[in-house]
Amino acid sequence: MSATNQSQNILVKAAMFLIKALAALLAPLLFYLHGTSLSDERLHSISSVLIGTSGTILGFMIAAISIIAALMDRTLIKNLKKTGHFDILMNGAIATCALLLLTIINGIANLFLQCLQLELGMLAVLFLGGLSFTYLLESGIRFKNIITSL
Repeated sequence: MSATNQSQNILVKAAMFLIKALAALLAPLLFYLHGTSLSDERLHSISSVLIGTSGTILGFMIAAISIIAALMDRTLIKNLKKTGHFDILMNGAIATCALLLLTIINGIANLFLQCLQLELGMLAVLFLGGLSFTYLLESGIRFKNIITSL
């Protein structure tokens, strides 16, 4: 790959991340504008729901990765590996799992915070949750395309 193609590839990846990050900022922005008057108990409850939801989705993502790993001997997967699309699929799935795990960790930390720190923690967990959701959409579409092609 030439230096020009590599720099264009990096710019495209940076632009895609920026678009995802801007979309993920919607939930924290809405919370900041309307949700800061919620009690600490309510925010802890919201954190608990986000932890459970992220954990469930993380489990499904790990199951999807396992299913694809079990299909390694299929012609479609071999062709995906030859063209480099398999690495794109796996990197996206692993990034989604990592973001979901960060959301869970941040949500657990929120359970021990109060007042202003809790509100800042909620902004972070909402951003991470939104970002993981945008990655989840992309990974889900890729997995759907593979499963329907089998």
